[in-house]
Parts: sequence; C-alpha cells; structure tokens
Amino acid sequence: PRSRKKLAMRTPVLLLAFALTCVDATNYYVSSELGDDAASGTSPDTPWQSLLRAGEVVLTEGDSLLLARNNIWLDDPLELVDPSGATLGAYGNTSLPRPWIEMSRSTAQSVTCVSLQNPNRMTVSDLHVAGCSVGIAFGVTTQTSDFLIEGCFFRDIRSPSQAFSPPNPAWAPAVLFQSAAQGEIYNVTLRNNVALHLDVFFRNVNAFVDGLELVDNTVADCGGNCVGLDFGTNMHLRNSVFLRDVPAGLFLYGTTDVIIGTVKGDNSIEDTDFYSRGEAVGGPDGCAIDFETAATSFLVSGCNIYQSFGGGIMVFGHETTSQDLALSNNTFVRAGCLQPRDDHGGIAFMCPGGHKPSGLVENNNFLTCPGSPAMFDAFPGCSDNVTKKNNYIDDVNVVEPPMPNIEPPSPDSNATSGTFPLVATTKTPNATIRYTLDGSRPTETSEILPAAGVILSWPGPAVAANFRAFHPTMVPSCTNGIVVELNYIMGRAAARPPRSVRSSFDAIDINEQGASIIGWIVDGFLPGGGVPPVQVQVIVNRTQYLAWGLADVDRPDLVKAHVAPNAAHGFSLLLSPNATAVLKGPGKHTVDVKAFGSPGTSPLPVRLNNSPHCVCAGTVCPC
Repeated sequence: PRSRKKLAMRTPVLLLAFALTCVDATNYYVSSELGDDAASGTSPDTPWQSLLRAGEVVLTEGDSLLLARNNIWLDDPLELVDPSGATLGAYGNTSLPRPWIEMSRSTAQSVTCVSLQNPNRMTVSDLHVAGCSVGIAFGVTTQTSDFLIEGCFFRDIRSPSQAFSPPNPAWAPAVLFQSAAQGEIYNVTLRNNVALHLDVFFRNVNAFVDGLELVDNTVADCGGNCVGLDFGTNMHLRNSVFLRDVPAGLFLYGTTDVIIGTVKGDNSIEDTDFYSRGEAVGGPDGCAIDFETAATSFLVSGCNIYQSFGGGIMVFGHETTSQDLALSNNTFVRAGCLQPRDDHGGIAFMCPGGHKPSGLVENNNFLTCPGSPAMFDAFPGCSDNVTKKNNYIDDVNVVEPPMPNIEPPSPDSNATSGTFPLVATTKTPNATIRYTLDGSRPTETSEILPAAGVILSWPGPAVAANFRAFHPTMVPSCTNGIVVELNYIMGRAAARPPRSVRSSFDAIDINEQGASIIGWIVDGFLPGGGVPPVQVQVIVNRTQYLAWGLADVDRPDLVKAHVAPNAAHGFSLLLSPNATAVLKGPGKHTVDVKAFGSPGTSPLPVRLNNSPHCVCAGTVCPC
C-alpha cells in the first residue's frame, strides 16, 4: 500500500481560538512537463511530475492540489485518501486547456481517473478527464457533506467493451458517489460542467443524497441513463442541456436522459432542454424523462423536449407508480414519433400492473406527429387520475432550434494557434439567437449571437456552445449546441500536438517459426515532437515479461497519417521459443504491450492503445 503522509509539518496549537483562526493550508502543484517527483511540490516553480506522487499527500482544511493547465497525464490516475476541506483544481493561464487526465480504455478492466476515498467538503474544478470507465469517484463511508464539481470537461467515459452486455450494460459514470455501507451525503453541486461521449453523467450507488443541485451543465452524446435521481431527496436538475444522446449499443430495457426512482420531498427538473434523445434500433424507451418507479410530488416545469425517439416523459412504475406529479409549462415538439411501442407521445402513461398515476398536467405546449399524440395511455383510463388543463395541442407556434456551424481554418493552414467563428442559424424568420459558453441553457437575457458568429480561440479549454432562438410572438426554441474541443491543432497542414503519446498494439502473428508482436508508438514529449524511438515490453497474463525492445522499425504510414514526425517508430518483436511456448500452452493468455523509459511513459509504463490482445492455445482469440 502507498504511504500517505502530510508533507508539511504542522505547528502544535495550544489554544482553540488559535486553531480556529490559523489554518496551516498548503498549495501543492503538479506538472507532467516541468515537474520532478523529488521536488517539494509546494510552488509552481518546484512541482511534482506524476499523479502517483501527488496521491501520497493527505489534503486537509484549506489545502489545494493544483494541476498545470495544458499538461497531460496518460495512464497516471489520481487517488486521494481522506481529503477534507480541500480543493482539487488547476493552475496557470486560464485561456489554456484544462489539465488533462486520460486512461487507456481497457477491453475488460474498469479504470478510474480520479478517486477520492472518504472525502469531506471537497471542491473539484477545471479538470479534463477522459478515457476511463469512472471519471471522478467519491467513495464515502458513513456521513459526509458539501461537494462542488465545477467547470470540468468529461470525455469518452465508457464502460469496458467486454463489460457491456444487452441485459447488463455496466455503464460508466462521469461523476460517481458510492458507498459500501449506505452512507449519507448532504449538499452536492455539479455546475458548469461539460460532458461528451459518455455512458452516464451523474450516478449515486448505495449513497443517499440529501441536497443535489445539477445546474448549468451540458451533456452531449450520452448513451445510458444519463442522470439518475433515484436514491435521495431535495434533488434538482436546472438550466441544463442534453444534446443528441443515443446509446452506443442495444440495451434491452431502454435508455433515457433522466431516470427517476422512488423519491420523495422537494425534487424537480426545471428549465432544462432535451434535444433529440435517441435510442438503439429495436430498443424500448428513448425518452427524455422516465418516472421509472414511484416518485411522489415531483415537479417538471419549463423544459423543452425536442424530437425524442420515445415519449418525451414516460410515467412507468413497478410494484406501484408515481403520484402527485406536477408537469407544467413544458414544450414538447414531435416527441415519440419514432418509437413503435407504447412508450411514445409527448407524455406516455404506461400503468404496468394496472397501477394508475396521479397529478396535474397543465399549461404545456404540444406539437405532435401522426401516430404520436400529445398524451398517450397504454390502456384506456390509465391517466384517469391525472388532471389535464390549459394544454395547447397543435395550436401553438414554436421557434425552430438553431443549427450551429463551424468555419474551420483552411486545410493548408500550418498555424498552431488562432481563432475561428462559430455561427448558428434558425429556419424561423426574424428570430433572435442567443448563446452561452458556460454549459447553461440560454435565456432571454443571454448574449445575442453576432452576425459574424462567436469567435473562439484555440488552443483553449473545451466549451459547450449552446444556442436558443427567441421570437416575440412565439414559444422559444429548444436549445441546440455543440461541444468544441479547442485543445487540438485545427489546420490539417500544421504539425501535430507535441504533448501526447500515440500508439497501437496492432497484432500478434503466430506461425511455425514463432510469434511476433507488432505495433508502433510515438512519444510527443521527446525532442522534435517525438523523433527518438521508445522502448516497449511484452507482458503475458499481467505478470510474466516475455520480451522487450526498441520501437525503431520504419513505418512510413505514420508520417503520412501525421501521427509521427519520422518513420522509425514501429516494432515487430520476435518472441523466443520459450516465450512462444507459453502462448501455445493451454488456456487463454492475455498479452499486453507497454512503453517505458521516455518522458511520456515515466514514471509508470504506458499501455499501448488496443492492448491487450489474447491468445487461446496458440491461436489469436477475442479477449
């Protein structure tokens, strides 16, 4: 186990009053480019290099652990134990990309980018977290409180491919609160975060949450049940945007943007837009909001649901169903038009087992399509206990959502920084388009989009550019938007970003002469953006080292594809007869390739992309 020790010595305190007024707070700094794990870590001039080293500190009241902007940590996860009253965030020029923690996606093993064990009163801000199956995990024990997750960018948070199966998807959450002992969590806020290509945005497992604020967040291309409001009370989703969410694979029981469980108290979804929730072909649901079990006194108000695959809102149930719902002042535009099952329409009342919901549906706007009504009962009388009044069905004018468009640099551009305009248009004449760049839903007071568009600078932090159109005599549009990653080089002719490790474990070739391990790797941290070769090692069954060598075989295709500055980055390692015999032995063998010894692969070896491969009794087989 790691040794975790507070690095700064505490001065003994003799008086309680002195203890309350003099907090020995410390800032710790980490830079993957300029750091040294033997340094003090207590100033921007003497940062640590690895997150492994940073995880040895115990953060206490007022402390901060700050990661350098525009730095990347690959396969170097962060684990903090017993952090309390502290901040995990960023330092450096705020116009630069966020500090970036990325894990190589495993085919079978769940990996976490940031793990906070037994935390209390924590702020996590301005991180870029990618490639893991859990983005930020809060592991609580009994009772804890006061968490803020703000301004973070989550990308490619997906479950391992072999962990997904049609009846049990093992979805990957960007933010996870979990407990092994039914812990209690008070006052959790997620605001101004952006998430792209993920399974789940927020989830709590076996941890009761009292006081949850999900506000001003944008979630795009989310495939699972993106937000779970199913174990807690006083939970609110507000002023947020969900964009084109659709599962990556078929889940036999359906998916939804927000799934609501058996919750009581003051809970709501307000002023939130759902743009084109999708579903895998053949799957049920595809709803924006799913009252899955038996919520009580839940409010949904001021929301826009635009062209969801399934019902805009589905009221389902299990042993019983939801009661005293309040669904008011929402706009449903062509919701449920693609779902051939019963869960279609603007609002679908399902009544499984004959259990009837109750509540009030009023002052909503519905634009329907053939075969998908404003409100649908799965069987006659299902919604008899729901009062419906002052709803407008196909008798309302709604502004069409804006469509964003990027004007990129010329393909011939060799610039490594610059600006470009992001524009948007709507089909509704004389409508005014307003926008936000902080993850929130635009309102009537948001900035008006200039005719020339909003100018974005790169490189910079990823942004969610959200657009909404308004007209004085019409209902405002649903929000449409785009998540723009500005940390990339934009022009095709420009040199590739130097600060990354690019690699691939291409194949295992087994024949009568032996076995060869084939692939390539480029460490962009090396001089010239990755000119020198990198050492690699072959590991079988996670413990036995079979071979190692230098990746210096010519691969001209890498230069042509703009992933390497020169050709000498391939490898084809011929295994010894004894090593080949291991792979030809009985059973399934897991073969990993890792790189080591270079700036981007130190202090921990880096697993190559597409690793591991598997061999079954001498024949390549699926892992």
